[in-house]
Amino acid sequence: MGALPQWKDVPVITLEHVSKIFVSNARSVRAVDDVSFEVDAGALHVLIGPSGSGKTTTM
Repeated sequence: MGALPQWKDVPVITLEHVSKIFVSNARSVRAVDDVSFEVDAGALHVLIGPSGSGKTTTM
């Protein structure tokens, strides 16, 4: 049998220049602005910020 594939350092999630604007009536709110990051297989990442900062919207 061959060696198991090495998945370490392989991105399983990639976001590049992600933005989200919510528009309601005459008001717009930029919830996420130009977010980029990668999550490698087996890595643990957390999003930290106050309520309403765009954590859930990013995911």
